[in-house]
Amino acid sequence: MRLKKRLAVIEVLVDINGSRKELKKIVIKIGGSVLGTDECIAKQAKWIDEISREVDTLHVVVSAKKGVTDTLVKESISMPDAQKAMHQIQGEIESAKRLCKELKSIGADSKLIIQGTKEYPLVGKGDWLCGKLDICKSKERIHKLDHKLCVISGFGAETETGDIILLGRNATDLVAAAIANLDNADAIIYLKDTHGILSNIKDKYSTIPRISAEVLKRNIKENKWEVLHPETLDFLHQNIIGIVQKHTHPIGKQSTIIHGGDAKMTGKTIRMERIINRDTGKSVIIPLDHGVTIGPCKGLLEMGKTVDKVAQGGANAVLGHVGLPLHGHRGYGKDVGLILHLSSSTTLAPDPNTKVLTGSVEQAVKFGADAVSVHINVGAKDEAKMLRDLGCISQKCMEWGMPLLAMMYPRGPNIKDACDVAVVKHAVRIAAELGADIIKTNYTGSPETFKEVVDGAMGVPVVIAGGAKGGDMETLKMVEGAIKAGASGVAMGRNAFQHENPAKLVSAVCEIVHEGKSAEEAIKVMTQ
Repeated sequence: MRLKKRLAVIEVLVDINGSRKELKKIVIKIGGSVLGTDECIAKQAKWIDEISREVDTLHVVVSAKKGVTDTLVKESISMPDAQKAMHQIQGEIESAKRLCKELKSIGADSKLIIQGTKEYPLVGKGDWLCGKLDICKSKERIHKLDHKLCVISGFGAETETGDIILLGRNATDLVAAAIANLDNADAIIYLKDTHGILSNIKDKYSTIPRISAEVLKRNIKENKWEVLHPETLDFLHQNIIGIVQKHTHPIGKQSTIIHGGDAKMTGKTIRMERIINRDTGKSVIIPLDHGVTIGPCKGLLEMGKTVDKVAQGGANAVLGHVGLPLHGHRGYGKDVGLILHLSSSTTLAPDPNTKVLTGSVEQAVKFGADAVSVHINVGAKDEAKMLRDLGCISQKCMEWGMPLLAMMYPRGPNIKDACDVAVVKHAVRIAAELGADIIKTNYTGSPETFKEVVDGAMGVPVVIAGGAKGGDMETLKMVEGAIKAGASGVAMGRNAFQHENPAKLVSAVCEIVHEGKSAEEAIKVMTQ
């Protein structure tokens, strides 16, 4: 009961689904607005100490004091990129140190965890300014947090090599949400200066103003209230973590977050989970769109049987034109995600590199697709039209909450080597800039060069194309190299569906992509 009384200091509490949890593991995010003075820090430390005595685990994630980050950003303008991120998170680090010091002064056994110490629980990848979380690696680190009370600095994450990357605007909210989700917390508490509340904690407090879930949802939908960033909400909805949020400013004041209408981006996350492995964050996709391009061919004469074989092997998704759901839906067997391809051209055309739209996002929704894909040949004669189509489809995908896979191939009269790292990473960056959620492209031949491609994608997952049909070991070696470089999987067509045993080949690929096996280890699956 003492913990429930402590939670009563939160000003607003809202029920979302009416479920009830015993609070044993809590994450608290403290905004800079409530850490402005020594008196404020002492007050928060006392409150945190009292809660920590009532729970099994308490992680406290802190922001920089108000205005500090803006100053640090200005100071870092002339610094090399490698130093900018570390400089800009100093405000969060200083807040964490001050709070941890205050906790220790009142006898609380708190542990300080900051970036740059190899203990930081979140691992990121991508560009230093707008990196993305590596879910699998972060989960491994979070599970190593064995201290009861941890004070953690927010805003950034560490890469596997120890570099610091930032996670975007209001990233401390995201850090807290990610830690809560990946550590299976029972509740997360936001102490900050915004209005917007989500919670599944049902306890009734007579002293707390009540707002029904229906009212909350309606106001969010109508863009009247500001709530948490969509990426933060993506983490929170996955485990339906209880959230309580303290606000200190009236409704309508600009502060941390996006308008609720953008919360539909959660639809992308839900659909994305159907085409990836949730535990690894990676995907094995089998494109079956060749019938339009080259006509009937081996492996695609009976679509349902082919889908069944690759699904048995562990494929996360199949990709194809409208004919795939029309003629390849099985109604039986292992489930597999559906990516509807919206671009077409044929080898019979004067210029096969010119792709035109032959489908729509709305059509994909009607067919129950989990994602859509478009094909862009960068460097082709009609590149401009294809880029325009990519931009239009990207906008539609945002409106419908539909994930977008962009197939980005360097092809055209001025492309001398379609696997050259310079042109491949340029093609990939275009897709990232125009709103793609997954990018498929050529493998550049080595982990070292393909890492440049992945690093240039700003954290957007990159999967490699299967390439020309080759031997099993050659294919698996290519996949292994891509995964070592940081790729998020593979989109493999003919090497999979034209294989003498598609299920075995796909299973071997999954061993590399999802289990981290080497090509030599994975090929043993082929003989079992």
